[in-house]
Amino acid sequence: MTKSILIFVLMLLTSCNAIKLLTSDETEVDQDFYDGVCSSGSCNNTGGIYLNLTYPIQRRTHYVDDETGIRSIGVTYDSTALLECSNDAGVTYSICTGNSSYTWAIADYNIEHRIRVSNNGDEFVASFTPSQMYSGLTFVSCTVNITANETFASYNTRTFVDGDVVCFDDNVSIYRSGTHAGVTFANNNVTLIARTNYSVDFTTLETGITIMNTESFSNINLVGIKISGSGASQTGLDIQGSSVDLEDVTVSLSGNPVNALKLATNGSVVNIRYSYIQSSDTSAGNALYANNSDVYAYESTFESGYQAAYFWKNSSGDYTINSQDSTFIGKKTDGANGSSPGVVATFSNEGTNAYNINFNNSKIWSDGGPAIVLRSGGGIVNVSLSSTALERQSATSYDGPAILVENMAGTNTISASTDSYVCNVGTGVSNEFTSVLSDLSALVTFDPTTMTAHTSNTDINTCP
Repeated sequence: MTKSILIFVLMLLTSCNAIKLLTSDETEVDQDFYDGVCSSGSCNNTGGIYLNLTYPIQRRTHYVDDETGIRSIGVTYDSTALLECSNDAGVTYSICTGNSSYTWAIADYNIEHRIRVSNNGDEFVASFTPSQMYSGLTFVSCTVNITANETFASYNTRTFVDGDVVCFDDNVSIYRSGTHAGVTFANNNVTLIARTNYSVDFTTLETGITIMNTESFSNINLVGIKISGSGASQTGLDIQGSSVDLEDVTVSLSGNPVNALKLATNGSVVNIRYSYIQSSDTSAGNALYANNSDVYAYESTFESGYQAAYFWKNSSGDYTINSQDSTFIGKKTDGANGSSPGVVATFSNEGTNAYNINFNNSKIWSDGGPAIVLRSGGGIVNVSLSSTALERQSATSYDGPAILVENMAGTNTISASTDSYVCNVGTGVSNEFTSVLSDLSALVTFDPTTMTAHTSNTDINTCP
């Protein structure tokens, strides 16, 4: 996906120029300057001299070092002008190698680049520094290349060593044949990476299997791969080690699986970026199941036919769940009105330390029961909603609170920014949130009216 950006950095003529800035929500903002002669986006008094750059959008932090897509800038300019490029901040220029694109070298990631068009003595210059536009990029070199389909058994005979980067050709499938177990890891510090837009799938139809298991290994990076299955009681990815990163990953299970993504070890730190985690189970499955783990989700979607996320804490220590620009979709279809589970559910039975759950610029979308269920046996759960929406769809019968509190003990807090809100997509009997919170007792500290959209706990509006 790309965005067109017109950037004026150095103007050596007194004419109009157009600037497009990319905002944090990936929309475009146009800002035009005129001198009384030019029209928006063009400068007729200079023969139409202009420069348009098209930048790729970063969807991951890891790329294979032979990928050029993230490093290629589309260029459109006045065809009568001279196009020149500089990779040393304008100290020297040379004719650009392509008329419609400019590809910066990995070695020049931290260097300012300039692209210049000139015509009849006038110049228009655009400047960019890749490390400022795309923070945290890492370019990896493949140490292992898998070029063809192979079974889980064959894959598991590979003895990856510490630091291996495992790359795959396009349309490679790693699949189960016979009675072999799922895919495991043989060492720490291993990266599995598919190049951008490549299709790499770890898949099986087998019932009751865990398709991929990190076991106790740590510092595992999964980039651009897919894990899929259609057998009953499957788990897609079981993370038992710490410091595991998922980027541009899809986990998609059907056939009544258990958990698409399971985190079940004390102290696990998992980063999930630009990923889609999905379970179609309608009876008891989770897209994300986390037990005593720290989870940081960025621009990802968690979707389940039952429960999008379940967070369980039963050991000492504070744990944190952070959701940034992410979406949770739950579609519970069974259970009486007001019953759990919710789209996001918690259970904590350790009362010394807290489970801190933070949603920022995120959406919790219920197509079934409550958006959030807080449940504990003496534990502490703190929930923060910042610029976050709890939305009720109308496909399944449910009248009840957006946030359901069950069996809480101790002091638990819910906080919300003024621009967070609870809403109903439609209105009518048996298909809407009827209140923000089910329990306004002393055990839960929360004032729904801190959200501008609500004058009371039962003031619920139609979604904007």
